[in-house]
This record gives sequence, C-alpha cells and structure tokens, in this order.
Amino acid sequence: MAATRERIERLHDAATALSRADAESEIFDIAVESAADVLAFDACVVCCVEDDRLVPAAAVAVELQPNAPTLDANEGVAGRTLRRGETEVVPDLNADADAAPTDPAYRSTLSIPVGDDAVFQALSTDVDAFTDTDRELAELLVTYVEHARERVSYEALVTRERDRFAALFENVPDPALQYRLVDGRPVVDRVNSAFVRAFGYEPADAIDEPVTDLLVPEADRDAAEELHAAVNDGERLDDEVERRTETGTRRFLLRSVPVAGDDETRSGYFIYTDITPLKERERELERQNERLDAFTGVVSHDLRNPLSVARGYADLALESGDVTAVEEVRTQLTRMEAMLDELLTLARQGDVVGDTERVDVATAATLAWRHVDTDDATLDVRADDLHVDADPNRLQELLENLFRNSIEHGSTGSETSSDEAPVSASDGGADHLTVTVGALADGTGFFVADDGVGIPEDDRDAVMEMGYSTATDGTGFGLGIVAEIARAHDWSVAVGASADDGARFEIRTTASE
Repeated sequence: MAATRERIERLHDAATALSRADAESEIFDIAVESAADVLAFDACVVCCVEDDRLVPAAAVAVELQPNAPTLDANEGVAGRTLRRGETEVVPDLNADADAAPTDPAYRSTLSIPVGDDAVFQALSTDVDAFTDTDRELAELLVTYVEHARERVSYEALVTRERDRFAALFENVPDPALQYRLVDGRPVVDRVNSAFVRAFGYEPADAIDEPVTDLLVPEADRDAAEELHAAVNDGERLDDEVERRTETGTRRFLLRSVPVAGDDETRSGYFIYTDITPLKERERELERQNERLDAFTGVVSHDLRNPLSVARGYADLALESGDVTAVEEVRTQLTRMEAMLDELLTLARQGDVVGDTERVDVATAATLAWRHVDTDDATLDVRADDLHVDADPNRLQELLENLFRNSIEHGSTGSETSSDEAPVSASDGGADHLTVTVGALADGTGFFVADDGVGIPEDDRDAVMEMGYSTATDGTGFGLGIVAEIARAHDWSVAVGASADDGARFEIRTTASE
C-alpha cells in the first residue's frame, strides 16, 4: 500500500512537469520518463500516427533499438488499440495473433490510446508482467498527457491566431488602433503603420494616450464623448467623424470593433477610413447639380423671355413695316448671345483649374481691363508686389467679370442691376466710375472695389448665386462665374461696401494668421 502511494505521488510530480511543458515532444519525453518511475517494464514508447504509420515520438528501454521498423497504423496491438480506442493488456504477445513486437524478447504489453492519433505502450520481457494497479496508474498518466497535449495545442492555436491577427492588424490599409477602456474612455494600446502615416504619431507617442486627446478636434469633443460613451456601453460604431491628421482635419468613417472581456479588461479596435475625397466629390456633385438647375432655369425661363420679346417685335416689323422694331429684336438677340456665351463658359470649364503659378495681380488686372468695354471708367491698381498662386487665365476671367459688373451696374443713375443685384439709383455722385484693385490689409488676398451705387446689404449674399438677376437684360451669371473660379482655387469671396459706398469684393486666397 505504501509502495502504491509512493507511485501515485510520483505521478503527481509527473503531472506538475507536464503542466509546464510547452511542446508536444516535451510532453511525450516526460511521459515515458515518468512511466519508468511508476511502472516496471523493459521498454516504454509513445508512437504517433504519421502518414498512416506508427512513428515513435519518445521511448525509453533497457536496450534501445534505433533501427526498429515502423508499423502500419492498423498493425499490431498498437493499431488495434487505436481502432478500439481503449486500453489493452496483453499478457502473452506470442499468443496474440495481431502482435508484431519490434523485438521477439518482449512477451507482454500494456497499450493505451492517447487521443485518436497516438499510443502509449509499456513492454516487458516477462509474461503477464502488468497488474491492474499498473493499468490504473498508466491510464492516469495518459490522462495527464492528454490534458497537457490539449493545453499545448490550444496555446499554439491561440499563438497562431494572435500572430495572424497581428499581421492582419498591421497590414490593414486603413488607420487602426487597439484601445482599452479606462474609466469608460478609450486609451490607445496599439496602432498600425497606416495610423502612423495618417495621423503622424509614432507608436511610442500614441500608446497610453486617450483617443479623444490624441485625435479629436476641440470643436468635436462633445460629439466624440457621446460616441465613446456608446463604445463603453458595448455598442458598435459606424459613424462619420472629423479627426486631426498630420496634414489637417479630415473626414473619416469610424468603425469600432469591441472585444469581449470582463469589466476590467474591456477593449476593442477603432478603424478609420478616410472619406474626405468622397465627401468632396459629393459636394462637387451637389454643386454641379446646382449649376445644372441654374442652366435649366436660364434655358427654360430667362432665354424664353428675350426670345418671346424678339418674336413679338419681329412680328410687329413684318405686319407694320416699322424697321425700328428690328432694333429691339437685335437688342434681345444680343442679350441672348451674352447669356449663351456665359452658359457655355460654365459648361465647358465648370470649376476646373489648370496648373497654377505665381501670378502678379497688378499685371493680371491690367490685362483683364483691356478685355472689358470700360466706357469712361478708370482702373486704379494698388497691388504692387502682390502675387497669388492661380491659374492665370482663370484669374484674368475672374477680374474681367468683376470689372464688367462694376462698369455695367455701378455707375450713378444706372437702372436696376442687370447682372448681380438690384441697385437703386443715387441722387448724387460723380458720373465717372473708378474701379480699384488692391491688396487686403491682412495680406490674405486682394479686393476689387468701385465708387458706384453699391449693393444693398440684404442682397449681398444673393448676388453670388448662379443665375441671380432682377434686371430685364441681365444674364445673372457674371458673379456666379466669379464664385466658381474662386471656389475652384479654394479661395473665398465676400461682398461688402467700398469706402465710397460702392461695391467691394474681397477675394481671400489664403487663411489669415
């Protein structure tokens, strides 16, 4: 009884050793070595099935047989043990028809399946060498071996999956970060290389930082806190957000992938897909639709009016022979021609800007002035040494339209604005119009101003809209083209009053400091 207890204690030592093993080969080595301490035998072997053969994985013996032949997986007592999936004790191998010992000196065996792909065997040169206690102890040892194999297999699987996921995480084309929740707020645990490229933070600078502090613009903090509260509640996110990047604020589709865990180890992943180009394209399509609507309005309404007038006067001329009516026909046709020209300008060019270069504003203004019917107006250029990055042709076109607007609608006593705004006649002022081009005081761009009748404050937003006109002979596209050219350059246009109470257009080509 004491001897049995001692053998069981040795098995417990074996179980401890098996719990520390981190490879299957190590497990099998411990198994046969431990069996030598617990069982009386002349040889012990663990064989694994490889390519339908029983191949020794670990063995101890009084006399090792390094060149012993391997058996077919279905051969011998070992093959039968695997097929039946149960322990076999063979008291006399010579009396067993299936027995195929590698050494004829072996007379009895204890054979136990290890899972469905391995066999533990203890062999003795004595007949009927293994007792019921031997069997029980050996089966207990094999149970420890099976548990150790399952653990090592699981750990290997987890390691492989972790490595695969790490590779996947690193190679995701979108910026991604792994976070953990600390007091309900996501804190960065890991980032991929796309994150480093997009947001400009090296891993060492990003790890352990709150996501809000790291990426969220100040104006979006409240919205971000709401999103992170949803993450804390276990929700998945699929929202459009703005985040700070190395090149400025951009628009992203934020997706969250929470990872199951207890309250103290909750974590997950944030994946950021840059949708800035898509949003810009969306806005561009909206602008194109707006232009199309404006074109449709002009074609269906604005062109129809002068066409109807011209037809009426043409009929009158034919009926009465009054050639003075033909002059009115000519006027309406001229107006239609101007409208078509400006429509074609927008249709062909839209907001396309060619290669930009440093352009001298004074030179561009002088050239533009030569292409406009200036009547008796005067150009005053106060933009010496002012240069902007622009498409020269489009800048000149912008200036031409601003000059034409001032000359046609800014002079004292003119009727309602024929192009951009309803302008009331002035009771006083000079008949001579001066148009001034100068640099903005803060150095962010230039202005075009005149000393004419100006634009009423209530109409200053509307004048830049495509097709806006209250005059009978206006196209409504002059300032619309200005707005399109400015936007295509990423410039802004503001409408106000000049120092002489005329119209003033400020074109900001750069942001103020």
